[in-house]
Amino acid sequence: MIVTGAKAIRALRSTAMIGVILATGALEVPGAGAARGEDAGTTTTTASATRPRQGRAPSVRGFTDRQIEDLMAFARKYYPEQAGKLNRLLREDRAGAMATLRRLNRTYQQVRQYPDEIAQAVVDRQKASVAIYRAVRELGQATEPDARAKVMQRVKDLLGEQFDLEQKVKEYEVSQLEQRVAKLAEEVKARKEGRDKVVAARLEHLLRPHTPATAPATAPATAPVTTRPAASGRRHGRGQVTDEQFKEILAFAGRYVPELREKLEALHKEDTRRSHQLLLNLHGTVRQMMAMPENVRQAAIDSRKVNITLFRKAAEARAATDAAARDRLLQSMRELLIEQFGHEQLVREYEAQRLRGELSALRADVRQRTRDRQKVIAERLEQLTSPRPPAPATSSTRP
Repeated sequence: MIVTGAKAIRALRSTAMIGVILATGALEVPGAGAARGEDAGTTTTTASATRPRQGRAPSVRGFTDRQIEDLMAFARKYYPEQAGKLNRLLREDRAGAMATLRRLNRTYQQVRQYPDEIAQAVVDRQKASVAIYRAVRELGQATEPDARAKVMQRVKDLLGEQFDLEQKVKEYEVSQLEQRVAKLAEEVKARKEGRDKVVAARLEHLLRPHTPATAPATAPATAPVTTRPAASGRRHGRGQVTDEQFKEILAFAGRYVPELREKLEALHKEDTRRSHQLLLNLHGTVRQMMAMPENVRQAAIDSRKVNITLFRKAAEARAATDAAARDRLLQSMRELLIEQFGHEQLVREYEAQRLRGELSALRADVRQRTRDRQKVIAERLEQLTSPRPPAPATSSTRP
């Protein structure tokens, strides 16, 4: 699955977390782009299907009744042969259904972004993989030449089916990326031509009093803080930042935002579910930004640093009673917004260029795979059916 969005731009917006911690010390999830005219008044919250909705107790260790209903609807549509079994398992052993629900949820999360036709192709590809595994196992047990030949042909047919389904998904991804590249190119051009309008819209939004309809940049986190009991040493599990990841965050902060280091260390020591989620989100941002060229990375960071100053000046301008002082603040804000526009435009241009390269590579891969269909299938067949070399013997000697 390819990333068909403004990955670099999301990274730029995600660094608002750095700005919020620096400006307020608050350990909260910021709303994305509150200083942006086009993002004014919107706060987007996404929830994983494995995260219980606030205010509703999970009915099966991590899944709410509503989430189970969604997963069952998905199973009935794409896995009708398994839906009945899962339904009985939920009635007879709800706790025992957890493993099945988790496996089903992984597929659900993968295909929910696709239209029905492509989602069906992804599911069918998965089913073909299972059928291939079973056929190869059957081949290993077959002894008669005729039986082996029949099973071998079945494996080959299944590999061809699997390949065609993979190709269908890839071709869809190419079409989606083509649309994204075209749209981003239009956005970059339109923004460049309409710079003054963008700056004016952002300035107007910044000066607007904060109301429930236009939330401030530091929207409160929706997840409650859950403190785990103190333990000797830091344990790492699903949803927890590792020591290595935290070192990467600190190295990035030390290089680009040194004043953040102390606050990050305090956040790490808090050792709560929410603090780990914040650090994991920040680690993802750091990894994305470190993949950028140095000048683009610096532009993304500088853009968010400008935001901190803009928020402060906007508050001063809203509270100003002296007209001359307010005019000076507004002029300063316009200059900062023009500076920020330049940073953001550089990031968008980089993203457009990166996506064009990704599209070119993906097109070439799809064309090459189409030409090499029989070769790819033959190679897979060889890998699956060739005898595996015996594992090297190991000897153990007692002291």
